[in-house]
Amino acid sequence: MGVQLEWFQEVKRSICPDDPAACRALFGRALFVFGEFGGNDYSFAWKADWSLEKVKTMVPAVVASLVGGVERLLDEGARHVVVPGNLPAGCIPITLTMYPSEDRSEYDPRTGCLKKYNSVALYHNAMLRVALDRLQRRRPESRVVYADYYTPYIQFARTPHLYGQSLLRSF
Repeated sequence: MGVQLEWFQEVKRSICPDDPAACRALFGRALFVFGEFGGNDYSFAWKADWSLEKVKTMVPAVVASLVGGVERLLDEGARHVVVPGNLPAGCIPITLTMYPSEDRSEYDPRTGCLKKYNSVALYHNAMLRVALDRLQRRRPESRVVYADYYTPYIQFARTPHLYGQSLLRSF
C-alpha cells in the first residue's frame, strides 16, 4: 500500500503540479477505489505455514493500515472512496490447488471452498466494516463505502446454474 500511495503522489504531481487548491477540488469530485488489500498478506502467511490463529492475528494490523491509507486519501481532498473487502480466498483455484485436504470436513459442502481460508476473509471483512464505519463517523464530510466482494462470489459458487454455468462438483 505504501508504494501505491507513493505512486498516487507522483500522479498527483503530474495532474496538478502548481495548484493544490485545484487538485483538492478535483479529488473532491473524483471516485477513488482503495483496495482490495490484505489478500496477499494472508497468502504469504499461509505459504509460510502459519496456523489459522496466527494468520488471524495479522488482521487488525492489516485493517488499521488500510484505514490509515484511506485517511491519507481523505487528507488529500478525496471525498468519495470505495473500499473493497477480501474475496473468499478458500474458493480461489490457487488456494484449492496449493492446500488440498484429504479431510472433507475442511471444505464447505455447498461451495467446495476451503473453510479456514474463507474464515480469515470473513474476519478481515467484518473488522474492515467496523473500522470504516468509525472512519465515516469521524469524517462526515466524506463518503467512505465498503464494497462486499465476498457475498456475490459465494452466491455464484453456491448457485452457478443461476448464472448460466454448470460446474462439476464432487461435494
